This record gives sequence, C-alpha cells and structure tokens, in this order.
Amino acid sequence: MRTEKVVLATHTAPVLDLFNQKLDGTAWKSKPSWYIVARNDRTVQPELQRFAAKRMGATIYETDSSHVRMLSQPSVVLDVIRAAATVIRGFAVGVHNRVGADADSLHVAIHPLLLAQATVTLRIERTWAAGRVVIRLTGRMQAEFLPDLQKEIEETEPKPDLDLQEVALVDVEAVRFLITCNENGVALLHCSPYIRRWMARERPR
Repeated sequence: MRTEKVVLATHTAPVLDLFNQKLDGTAWKSKPSWYIVARNDRTVQPELQRFAAKRMGATIYETDSSHVRMLSQPSVVLDVIRAAATVIRGFAVGVHNRVGADADSLHVAIHPLLLAQATVTLRIERTWAAGRVVIRLTGRMQAEFLPDLQKEIEETEPKPDLDLQEVALVDVEAVRFLITCNENGVALLHCSPYIRRWMARERPR
C-alpha cells in the first residue's frame, strides 16, 4: 500500500505531444542495451517488447511480471543492472590496461568499444581439472553461440563440466540451455547466484 501511494504521488500523466516529440539522438544505436520483457504486461504487449528489444540489439531478459517490473520483480531488475555493469566495467578495465590514460582520455577510448558491442563474443576453452574435462566459458553467453557450445559438449566424453566463472551475462535462451545441460548430467561450476535464480524461474513447474 505504501509503495502504491509513492507511485501515485510521484508519477503524472504523459504530456499531450508525447508521440510527436523529436529526439536529437537515439541511445540504443550507439550504446549497449539491456531489456527486460514483462510476460504479464497488459500495457505493452510482450511480443511488441520482444520486437523492440531485438531491433535495438539488446541483451534480452524475460520475467513473469506486470508492466512495472521494477516494483513487482525488483530482484530481477537488480540482477540485470549488475550484469550490465559487469560488462561495462569489463570494457573500462580492458581499455585502461591498454592505454593507461587519465579519466578524460579513457572516456574517449571507451566510446568506440561501446559502439562495437557486437564484437564481444563467447570464448570456449577445454581444460582438465581433477581428472575431468572442464569447458571454461568467458564472455557473453547468448543464443548465437550455443550451437558451437553444444557441439563441444557432444564431442566430449565423458560429459564435461561447464565453468561459468568468467561469464559476464546470459540471455533467456542460454539459461534454458544451461537447464537442459544440468538435467543431462553436465555440472555447472562457479555459476553466479543471478543465473541460478533465473534458472529456477525458467524450470518447468
């Protein structure tokens, strides 16, 4: 009840010319984007959300939420923010290690990396630990990289372990892929709490 009062007190109706306003720039065309699709949204259809998110090249998360997911699913929103921050921090650290610049020049150096977000990939490495094959993943675990990972798993006998310690973020297809791997006997090592929680939400009930 208190939250509802705060929302009503701090939010107003949109301006009349909302859909006629022109913007000087579009942030998603030049910066990495993340989008949380609310499956139970009755204000904006989930399919429209997926279309918009895909068009902007966003990393897409989904949750069983109403339109205001920041109120009904705050832990999910925080997880996505943390995942996004991890990726951006990785960009900054990488640039700083290469240029050793001050804050102003570092800001300029990071910008092209943000424009080239599509170049961030998933690195797949096969290692050994305690007599077992471990497939170590580094980077962004997203749908486009899953066929290569699936092939690597299928070609490994006995079943390998997946080390997720260096995975920066995942999308919904990757989460479902991890659920299937786990159910088929593939151990998930160093799986972050936010991925574990997301897997729990995605498992069939």
